[in-house]
This record gives sequence, C-alpha cells and structure tokens, in this order.
Amino acid sequence: MSEQDQNKVSLLEAVVEIAMEMELTDPTDFGYLKISEETAYRMMANHLVEQALQTPAGAARELALLATSTHLLVENFVLQQKILNQRAEK
Repeated sequence: MSEQDQNKVSLLEAVVEIAMEMELTDPTDFGYLKISEETAYRMMANHLVEQALQTPAGAARELALLATSTHLLVENFVLQQKILNQRAEK
C-alpha cells in the first residue's frame, strides 16, 4: 500500500471513529437501513476524505469541507422536519 493510501486509510479511520463517538450524545435510528451503522459512517467518511484529498490544502480545502458539511446539515434538517411533520399528521 502506498504512503498516500496509508494516509487516506488513517484519516478515514480517525474520521469514522470521531463521528461515531458523536453518536453517543446524539443517537440516530439506524433500524430502517439495510446497511450497518459502521458501513453508513464509512461510506460518508470515505466521500468526505476523498473530497478533502482531492482539494488543494489550505483555505480552499477548508471551504470545500465547510460547504459540504453545511449542505449535509441542511439536508438532514429538512429530512428531520419532514419526519416530524409526518408524525404530527398521524
């Protein structure tokens, strides 16, 4: 495995570990998914790590990651509101 690949794997493992630790204080219901919680975290972390490694270091990388995080937070917010509205209608 190349050094670049080793760095990617190390970064991916760190991101997944930290993100899954966040789950302890803000749990998500993974029961309706057909994949495991860890697989979901690995898929999403892999996407972000690849994006980070393809963007030049510095302000551009930080901006790209902040924009991606913001998009994901907004998407999550909209989906959470949809779920709450569906529950309220029942």
